[in-house]
Amino acid sequence: MKSLRKAFTNIRRTPYQAIAAILVLTITFFITIIVSFASVSIYQALEYFETRPQVLIFFNNDATETDILALKNQLTSATYITEVIYIPQEQALNIYQELNKNDPILLELVTADILPASLEISTTDLDSLKLVAQEVEQVPQVDEVVLRSDVVDILNKWLLGIRYAGIGFISILTITSILIIGIVVGMKIAGKHYEIQVLQLIGASGWYIQGPYLLEGALYGFFSSLLANFIAVTILLYSTPIILEFSGEVPLLPNSPAVVFAIFITSTLSGTLIGTLGSWLAVKRFIRH
Repeated sequence: MKSLRKAFTNIRRTPYQAIAAILVLTITFFITIIVSFASVSIYQALEYFETRPQVLIFFNNDATETDILALKNQLTSATYITEVIYIPQEQALNIYQELNKNDPILLELVTADILPASLEISTTDLDSLKLVAQEVEQVPQVDEVVLRSDVVDILNKWLLGIRYAGIGFISILTITSILIIGIVVGMKIAGKHYEIQVLQLIGASGWYIQGPYLLEGALYGFFSSLLANFIAVTILLYSTPIILEFSGEVPLLPNSPAVVFAIFITSTLSGTLIGTLGSWLAVKRFIRH
């Protein structure tokens, strides 16, 4: 408790150094939190599109409803297929009419007879989509197979890009933050060099001498992570209506408060650890045993 009070006293006596350290750490944790939210959003969007109908099977005119339903039942029995929707010619015409209701010329030229019956297939993951496409291409009644994997491929690339770029950028900022904490705390230790020597001569314990400086770094990290979380969550709350309007049914926002809480806890613990590590390096460098 005495070490903690002394740590607060050290921070209060050098406000400009404390502000500089907290600002650098806040930027580091803010970027980390934003990258975490972006990764969660893209991962949720990826899961959403992977489970939507992504394989479209169009049948030729020789295919009977019995043939189509037999293939549907065969596909439904596969464990990696989540849903198979049969769209007969009449329903396909209704969909076409709805899509082109503002263009009467197109509606006059199309009848149910010229529209193919189809199956829409959803699978558990992207690899299963490609497997289904390869299997149904061999069916004689199938005229065309459309694999809608472009969106999923793009999201996969974005997710990997954000992860790698985020890890690299965050690593640089983390190292910078540790060095700045080490410099700030090291300057304070150097300014009390003689006081520390006296304490060592009279037999003060290692924690009594080093504890306030270690706790000071931990406090820098703790308060910086709280500030970064506050800024990030505030921005998220204010931008929620815009995100919902843009994304529609795609779940870009965290689908559970547990996700936000996990990011908060992780960033707070990481901030405290980074601050402590920076102080520890300064203590080992400037305080001789």
